[in-house]
Amino acid sequence: MFAAGLALAATSCHKDAARAPEGEVPGVGLVKPPNVAGTFYPGDAEELAAAVESRLRAAEPSPAAEEVVAVVTPHAGYDYSAGVAATAFRRLEGRRPATVVLLGPSHHCGSGEIATGTYDGYETPLGVAQVDADFVAAVAERCPDVVYTNVPFAKEHCLEVQLPFVQTLFPQARVAPFIFCRHDAEAAERFGKALAGAVEAADGDVLIVTTCDLSHYHPYDEAVALDRAFLAAFERFDAAELYERLAKGEFEIDAPGAIAATFRCAKELGATKAVALEYKNSGDVTGDVSGGVVGYVAAAVVR
Repeated sequence: MFAAGLALAATSCHKDAARAPEGEVPGVGLVKPPNVAGTFYPGDAEELAAAVESRLRAAEPSPAAEEVVAVVTPHAGYDYSAGVAATAFRRLEGRRPATVVLLGPSHHCGSGEIATGTYDGYETPLGVAQVDADFVAAVAERCPDVVYTNVPFAKEHCLEVQLPFVQTLFPQARVAPFIFCRHDAEAAERFGKALAGAVEAADGDVLIVTTCDLSHYHPYDEAVALDRAFLAAFERFDAAELYERLAKGEFEIDAPGAIAATFRCAKELGATKAVALEYKNSGDVTGDVSGGVVGYVAAAVVR
């Protein structure tokens, strides 16, 4: 169990942890060490494996995994959001992807780019998730907004907390990580189209995991109203409406570019609907609503 102070910070998107130095791993190459192992999720391999597996067992299974193009997951500390994340990942049970694309927002970098790292692998206590460099290059070649840079990955946690689920369910899969430092509709459109082209050209099965958190630190009832407004917009599967309602302040999310890009990509790949699978906030999990709550969603985009 995490210390109470660390766990409280991990409800949100702004907790950093000490980082180990980057290094070469034989047979892999340059590996990015974890930023938040031991804070957002257990730093011990056995404890982490048990935490992921217990959440997956507790989640409701889904019989239609082959129809899923993408899932949406939260990225807070496991004590708060891992149960919701497991609901989304359980939707993928039975798939054998060659590549898992990871999309999420930067919480530390304000540059105008969609970043992918130059790493050959990303490490968690469960091992190293190797990068599908060819797939990443196929996206980058199709999208002028993609930049190879490690800067946004230096402190970021949003993609990292997805990796133990990916490593548990799909131990043979490679990953293709992209961090959105820009969220405008035009860049999201270009990226989504490029991603769809790369998926269509890929040899094996490709899954997309897009991570997004909802409202932050509002009183419970206000947070639920904001988050339900987002869920309604999400299920209409319309990126333009998403941006319009976000601009009006009808809801809050931290990854509009990643969600809009997922919509464009999924539609190109034949998806017909977006479905919210589970919603909770930190108050639902802990029972503590005294300092405001953070919203989490599990969702899927399906054919």
